[in-house]
Amino acid sequence: MSPRLRLVLAFALVYVVWGSTYIAIRFVVESAPPLVAMGSRFLTAGALLYAWARLRGAAKPTARQWRGAAMVGALLFLAGNGGVAWAESRGLPSGTAAMLVATMPLWLTTFARISGERPPRAAWIGLAIGFVGTALLVRPQGGASLPALVIVVGAAGWALGSLFSRRIDAPTDGRTSAAMQMLAGGTWLALAGLVGGERVPPLADVSVASWIAWIHLVLFGSIAAFSAYGWLLRNVAPAKVGTYAYVNPVVAMVLGAFVGETIDGDTFVAMALVVFGVAVTITSRSTPARILLGAADTADPRLVRSSR
Repeated sequence: MSPRLRLVLAFALVYVVWGSTYIAIRFVVESAPPLVAMGSRFLTAGALLYAWARLRGAAKPTARQWRGAAMVGALLFLAGNGGVAWAESRGLPSGTAAMLVATMPLWLTTFARISGERPPRAAWIGLAIGFVGTALLVRPQGGASLPALVIVVGAAGWALGSLFSRRIDAPTDGRTSAAMQMLAGGTWLALAGLVGGERVPPLADVSVASWIAWIHLVLFGSIAAFSAYGWLLRNVAPAKVGTYAYVNPVVAMVLGAFVGETIDGDTFVAMALVVFGVAVTITSRSTPARILLGAADTADPRLVRSSR
């Protein structure tokens, strides 16, 4: 495969596959409980990725590294991805969910400032614009304020987990670290779902569409796109790779339109503000959001940090 074709395919995976995960989650939760379904997704993807890493010679993680992965996995996957699945199971459109997840760089910059880092002035302008758009999306008049708020809180959890990932002891092998976080997050999701009253449905009760979407999330959203993202970070300028943060929501909205999701005028304006605010924030010189920008789905934040 030529380098140019590999580059195009890698960007296609990151742009389109990660953008499609939101509509895939919608299909999964139509016939499967959201937290249990996402837990099984990450447990399966994490197990496959962990086995792959060990077969390629990665070292066995220590107990301390597993403890760190448990904390980060809870923030990234239970709070972040679990919030998306739960909100979509309550009827929130997948395009709106993707746009709310895109606020993660705004939270990342905010938490970085609290921890002592100093974002440039342009980043603060982006934060203000982005959070105005977020406030419009979660307003009570929007009809789905609680699900939208859950995703915003989850995006904040993802940002916090990304920052914590810089401080924990984790394997130097990116695949092993990501697999551990997915395994931990999948365990948290499954436990939260079972404690919250969800039950594992009989396999025959899960629709064919849900099964196809779940397989897509495991193989493409959690493994193939992650691998492509890691390759891009090693071979392409970080600013270009970071464009996924505002391309993914557009892809999600387009795919949502194909299955009948609609966007009213007020929501469109709010989404435009979020995209513009995120773009200003992550392109601001030296802003923490460019230094550490975790993927909306399954990227390993330590790998992102080491490449930016």
